[in-house]
Amino acid sequence: MHAARSAHWALVAVFTLGLVPACGLDETYTGLGQGALPGDPLKPWPQAVVCECVGGGGCTTTDTATGEVDNGTLDVDDLTGKGWRFDSLVETTPITGAFGDILNNYFRDNIANDSFNVLLLATADDRDAGTLELRVGAGVKGDDGYGMSEGAGTLACALTGARFATATPIQFDFPNAVLTPPELPLQQVEVSGFFSPDAATLTEGRLVGALSEADAKLTKIANSMVMADLLTKTVKAPMDVDLDGDGTKDAWRFVFTFTAAAATVSN
Repeated sequence: MHAARSAHWALVAVFTLGLVPACGLDETYTGLGQGALPGDPLKPWPQAVVCECVGGGGCTTTDTATGEVDNGTLDVDDLTGKGWRFDSLVETTPITGAFGDILNNYFRDNIANDSFNVLLLATADDRDAGTLELRVGAGVKGDDGYGMSEGAGTLACALTGARFATATPIQFDFPNAVLTPPELPLQQVEVSGFFSPDAATLTEGRLVGALSEADAKLTKIANSMVMADLLTKTVKAPMDVDLDGDGTKDAWRFVFTFTAAAATVSN
């Protein structure tokens, strides 16, 4: 492989790594409702629809004969205070091919050596109301588990059986020193997943959001490459989301799948 091309791919990977671990979440609620990226039929997996699985495993909980989703059951009466750490993370859209391989290999290797930590912490669980509140953010490993770093945010989720999904999409502003300005603003972000009965593992995790063309044009990588150029000219990813509802696609959909395992997490 040509050295210049290798360096270019490495730069792309370095930039993209800031998407999740920084996790500076801006709790800006959009009011657009569940599964509502305008112009894009995204639906969180707790809904009774057939899942769209692209990477990270299949949707084994869907009854293909009836189209209904098995929401499972939780044997844990209250999730409050319980924590989880991502033990796998796969970016599936829009960075694909060799670029996607570099990024996902980084996730795999650095999750394995404990240098890449994305954490969830349940802060409220109301079974009667069917709601779950989760803190989500980056963290560091300590002697007694993992500590959530500054900048974590709160997800208000619906909880049905063992499944959860963001009840209202939020905006994620991911700080990243490689970028100018030093953040990546994703809009209409939704997170969903499926707990094992004992809540020891979390599977079928999915994080979806949109990067607008306007924001991509204002964002540079290493104060040089424009993000919009990376996506259109290098990755050749077409915009597939209409954020403003005017009939024209004006954003890229980013999709991550993940799994997580129970961990001691402090806020």
